[in-house]
Order: sequence, then C-alpha cells, then structure tokens
Amino acid sequence: MEAATFTIACIGSLMAFFSNPVRSLCIYFVALVWYPQFLTVKLGPADFSVCRVIILAVLANVLFRTQLLRQFKWNLLDTFVIVAFLGQCLALTQNVPLRLVIERQGACFFGTALPYFSARLIIITKEHLLRMIKTLAIAYAPVALLGLYQSVTGDNPFAFTRAYHAWPPMKDLSDTRYGLHRANLNFGVHIAFGLFFAALAPLCLALWNYRIWKKYKTVVAAALMLLAVFSSMSSGPFFSTAVSAVVLACYPFRRYWRELLVFIIVSCVILEFYSNRHFYEIPTRAAFSEKNASYRIELVNEALGGGMTNHWLFGYGYVGIGPGSDNRNFHWQHKDLVNIYIERLAQTGLLGLIPFLFVNVLYYRRLYQAARVTVRRSDSWLLWCFLAALLGWNIAMMTVAPLDQVGILHFTLIAICCNLPFLVLQQDPAPISAEVTQFATQRRLRRKSWASKYA
Repeated sequence: MEAATFTIACIGSLMAFFSNPVRSLCIYFVALVWYPQFLTVKLGPADFSVCRVIILAVLANVLFRTQLLRQFKWNLLDTFVIVAFLGQCLALTQNVPLRLVIERQGACFFGTALPYFSARLIIITKEHLLRMIKTLAIAYAPVALLGLYQSVTGDNPFAFTRAYHAWPPMKDLSDTRYGLHRANLNFGVHIAFGLFFAALAPLCLALWNYRIWKKYKTVVAAALMLLAVFSSMSSGPFFSTAVSAVVLACYPFRRYWRELLVFIIVSCVILEFYSNRHFYEIPTRAAFSEKNASYRIELVNEALGGGMTNHWLFGYGYVGIGPGSDNRNFHWQHKDLVNIYIERLAQTGLLGLIPFLFVNVLYYRRLYQAARVTVRRSDSWLLWCFLAALLGWNIAMMTVAPLDQVGILHFTLIAICCNLPFLVLQQDPAPISAEVTQFATQRRLRRKSWASKYA
C-alpha cells in the first residue's frame, strides 16, 4: 500500500503544482477526504500522508509560479497562529523528549500552519472563495452518499485500508444507534466525520445569493452535507448543526446581535447561580447517550477542580488515549480528552491554550470587521454562514478534539476569515450563466463579422 500511496502523492503533487492556485488547494482538499490519512510513505524518520506531500506542492506553486507572496500582508491573526504553535512546542518540551516533540509537532505544523497560510495566500478574491466552496460541495457529495450507505448497511467501502494503518489504530468504534450504523469512512472516528460535514452545510448555503449556481443545487448540496452529519449518528455533530441552524434562523435579527449576546450571557450566569447544575451541563442533555454526556461534564469538572494542580503552565505533555500517549504521570479518571479546550489545557497548559483562545477571538473579530464594511446582501449572508459554521464548531468541540481532517478544515476557515474584510469589498463575480452568455455573444459577433467580410 505504501507504493500506491507514493504514486497517488506524486500524481496529486504534480497536479497541484501545475494547476492554478485555487484548483491546487481544491486538489488538496479532495485528497484530504477521499484518501485515508493513516496511509503514509516513509521519508527518512518521518511519515508523510498524501496530503502532507500535496500541501508542499500547493505552497511551491504559490512561491514559484505566482506573484501571490508579494501581495501578502502580515496580520495579527497570522502572528497568533504561529504563537499558538510555538507555545504548544515550548510547553511540550517541559514534559516530552525533544525528539518526540519535533516529530509530532512537525506533523501538527503540516495540519495547521501550512493549510492556514496556503489559504491566506490563495483565497484572495470572492470568486476564489465561492468557486472553492462549489468545488468541494461537488467533490464531497459522493462521500456523503457513501456515508449513508455505510450507515444503512454497516459496510465501510474503505475498511480494507485499515490493514495498512501506519500507526497503531484506535479500537474499532463501529456500533449502532437507533438501528443505524455510525459512518466514519476515511475519518476513523465517527464524530470527526460528522463534524467535518457539519461546517460544510452552512458554507454551501452561503452560495444562495450568488448567481454562480442555481438555488436548488445549493439546497441539494447543503442537504447532502447534512446527510453525512446524520450518517455519523453522533450527538456532537448534531449539536453543531443545531447551533448553526439557530444562528442562520437569527439572520433577520442580526442587527440585534449585541442584545442577543447579552441575553445569552445573562442566562448562563442565572443558570450558574440558581441551578444545581453548571450552565454548560444543560445542552448535553440532548446527547444520544446520557453516559457520554455525563463523562464530558465530569471531564471539565475534573480539569478545573484540581486536575491541573502543579501543571497549569505547561500541562502534562502527550496524555490521553490513543497512540503515543504517556499517562504514567497523568492520573485523571477521565483520560479521553473529548474537548478541544480541555485537551489543550491538559497537554500544553495555559501556555498552549491562551494563544489558541486569542486565535478564536481574532477570527471572530475579522468577521465583525468584514460585517462593518459590507454593503451587499449576498456578502452579509456569506459572513453569517461563516459565523454559523464556526460558532457551531466552537460549541460542539467542547465534546470532541478536532482530529486530522477537522483540524485542517478548521485552520483553513480561520485563514479565510482573516481575508474576508477584503473579499467583501470586491464586486460580486459574474454568474456562470452570464459568462456563458457573454461567450456565446462574442462567438456570434465573430461569425457575423466573418460572414460580412467574406460574403
């Protein structure tokens, strides 16, 4: 399987290098979902998946075949993305051998910083963004249908690749809920599969007011993404979708966002002081499994109730469940760190968590800046769809740490948020139908000119 992985990586890299930058980024994201990330090629001491090779070709394309780097302007968000990564590295060196930190954080760099800066450099026009969303919707539609197939039949079409797993695979989590199997395909974990598509559904709806696609196709694309979420049969993605749906429903009342935010904060404070449960326990009652919901609540309570004693600054290192975890000095009862914020706190302490929280604040700030300068209804809806996708994720990730594909898409969306204030100032791209009409008109004029010349 290593030979096949190497061949596909070479083909994908050549296609990415010689394509235009937007298409090369789309090639990367197609490979991200269609080819298993746990199939790798050994290059020296490092394992390279197909996407880790292709992202280098994407950046090489930008650096050697375009002038995009000259147009790039450094932003505060870029600084904190780097600071968050370096903070993790510094914290880990206090608890983990340097060789292991270099190896594992190198893989983290390929899954966070490189996709982030690729998107920052490439998605610099509104047309680029809309065409990328459209391309991914088309490429991922068959994946959603395969997810439904696995959910109904229990047969994973990609299951045979598990025998060639590059690292010790996690235990098979295949089970059923309400008579349906939980789809995961190439994602390994069901909740990651659902969470990935939970963000894509509102992004597909962002195309609604742009005439690059007929509206019924936009609805079908979003419905297929929701179908993939449903196929995962996981409460985290369901909750993310529900939050996104509520945000989208609030679009007509967006002028009152300040009042709505104050209402939410006041409600949380009231629940915290006048209820026998913490406010964050209330939404978890909608989970599929009450046992899992209780586990997630107790994980937060353990972390903030003394679990971080003497480890607040640097954390415990690589702890938790899964390959490469070292729990010899980690004595929590809850070792499955199913919360992105608790995971960062437990592994890298405040040194790794605080810069990451700043990253979250800054990309919401960029969304707000974009909203302040937009004048078109289509752009306003686009920003609201991004808000819905990211807010749904931020809340749902209190129930899961982002794995592989989810983390990569997350940092890509953060990069796009950084560019949004400039994108919404641009004119809307011409609809595809208008482009076709213009091309046909030009052909008719050329034919008429030719006919009159040689008549």
